[in-house]
Amino acid sequence: MNERLHERPLSSPILFTAIGLMIASVIPHVWHIEISVLLFFLAMAGIRLFLRKPSQARIRKWLMLPLLVAGILFVYAEYRLPVGTKPGVAFLVTLFGLKILEVNKRRDIYVLTFIAFFTIATQFLFENGLLFTLYLMLVMIMLVWLLTTLNRSEPEEEILTNLRAIAGIVIPAIPVTIILFYLFPRLASPLWEITSHERIGVTGLSDSISLGTISQLSQSGATAFRVTFKGEIPEQRELYWRGPVLWESNGRDWTTGPLLEQTPTNYELMSDFIEYDVVMEASDQPWLFALDLPATLPDNTSLTRDFRLIADKPITDTLQYSVTSGIDFINAELRQDDEQRALQLPDRTTVRVRDFARQLKQESAGDEAFINKVLAHFNRQPFIYTLRPPVLGDNPVDEFLFETRRGYCEHYATSFVTLARAAGIPARIVTGYQGGEYNPIGNYLRVRQSDAHAWAEVWLEQSGWVRIDPTAAVAPERVERELDTGAIENDGRLTFRIDDKGLLSRLGSQAKWLVDSVQLNWQRWVVNFDQQRQRNLLSLFGLDRLSRPLLMTIAILAATLLILLFTFFVMRLNRDAPDPATRLYQRFSRKLSGIGLARHPNEGPLDYLQRIGAQRPDLREAAGTIIEQYIMIRYRERDTKEQLQALARSVRQFSVR
Repeated sequence: MNERLHERPLSSPILFTAIGLMIASVIPHVWHIEISVLLFFLAMAGIRLFLRKPSQARIRKWLMLPLLVAGILFVYAEYRLPVGTKPGVAFLVTLFGLKILEVNKRRDIYVLTFIAFFTIATQFLFENGLLFTLYLMLVMIMLVWLLTTLNRSEPEEEILTNLRAIAGIVIPAIPVTIILFYLFPRLASPLWEITSHERIGVTGLSDSISLGTISQLSQSGATAFRVTFKGEIPEQRELYWRGPVLWESNGRDWTTGPLLEQTPTNYELMSDFIEYDVVMEASDQPWLFALDLPATLPDNTSLTRDFRLIADKPITDTLQYSVTSGIDFINAELRQDDEQRALQLPDRTTVRVRDFARQLKQESAGDEAFINKVLAHFNRQPFIYTLRPPVLGDNPVDEFLFETRRGYCEHYATSFVTLARAAGIPARIVTGYQGGEYNPIGNYLRVRQSDAHAWAEVWLEQSGWVRIDPTAAVAPERVERELDTGAIENDGRLTFRIDDKGLLSRLGSQAKWLVDSVQLNWQRWVVNFDQQRQRNLLSLFGLDRLSRPLLMTIAILAATLLILLFTFFVMRLNRDAPDPATRLYQRFSRKLSGIGLARHPNEGPLDYLQRIGAQRPDLREAAGTIIEQYIMIRYRERDTKEQLQALARSVRQFSVR
């Protein structure tokens, strides 16, 4: 019976549904593989739908070989050999499309469905976001629905029955999955570590800047990282998230130079410590971001001599780490080679820049006075803070200081450091992020790419390396309030966020904060749920000291018990639930109860009809038809679909007026 069922040809509704689900399982790869491969897959699906008649199967058979060769050539043209994550997935999608082309019977749909499940699994090599996961879960549920439908003799006519069957599978699977996920002993690192290192569209700070690079990055609203503080959140002007430190320049570009791997020494933290957790998005770079100066370091990281927090490998997936920092410190160490690097001036530095620096130095009583004069110059002269500065030539610092006077943070930082070095003061550029947007729902800061910033550090004998933000001299709002990148003036000048929003704007912000908070918790409790986080969770219930085998046993027993309870509940529900014909008969009785003719508990159908006819002769004929139909279905085993439909129609039309 089942063998004959699986050999049946496919109806058009089932074929269209199956191919639609296959496309849904592949389409998210549009961000991961070359578009030509995806178009080839869609073309195979289109050809199968166009040639869907059984008589056209021979045509599709003859097309297989040339299309197979064409598909392999497509993959070879894009990737050469299918070795690696992306080429392997592209080859899988190509063969998947060819398999769709040869589908003829129900058993072929089974094979397609299992390939679709495997294809969905490959999606997690590239992405593991919440919305993305929910979409794939929905596709998988629909694939299971397709499998249950194919096991029906008349699948097109039993859609609702199949949906109820799917609910019976999915509903108990959710709590069982949660129990096993959180109780089953974790691996040393999350399974998500297999995520491909070939990230798509990763943006962030690099270890070099050219004038204009940070301003371009700052027009992006993408999340860089999120921070949850374990105490009060520091003021906005204290939130300098340190990244790469730039020492060397050719006059246009600034780079980090050789990595200063030695651990810093001779520094003293002067303030109370600040503890916080960071959930950082993938950047494909090894550096992490922290407030100056980290007192404790995350695992597998190190602190360089110029206070950069470096991981032992590039961050290719979402990373969670904890840091303790002191935002006020004194560093008394300046090595001779560091001093030489911090005083290096590019050969193309113009005489006008050097003379201006010497003039300010001669007018100053010391290094601190010189710094104040430079900042006052930025503040009093007509400098403009803009995302769209004019294009600068071979001597950008000279042109910016004396001609255009329009720029973003990197213009002010590079110009300030150049003037300080020309005056004999060691200086360097620090890039990172400044500030962050507070989420009142999740109680954390969201730092976006638009918060990217560059500032300067100078060496002072009494204080060591001191942060100087020349941008604050021109636009103090930059370090007091967040940028509003959606409200940039036509000439590129920036505006800043203010709090007096209308009702709709506040509701929109609340929705945005809620979505972002859910996303953060997804990263914390699913994507980055590792051994340490599991121990912290189990400690709330006093289970953190259990051995791994015992914990595994508890997880399996709890899941098994839950499945048994659900099975018992469903069986009890099905046993007590009336059959469809009885439900219709009960509805008919409820209609009569309104005129005092409710059916007695032990009253049979014929006795009931006799009582109805005696009290309401006008209803005898209609009631007799319904009772006769009910008896035919209930007692004479003629429970056909047509009989049930006829009974339902009679009950629906029955009126006691």
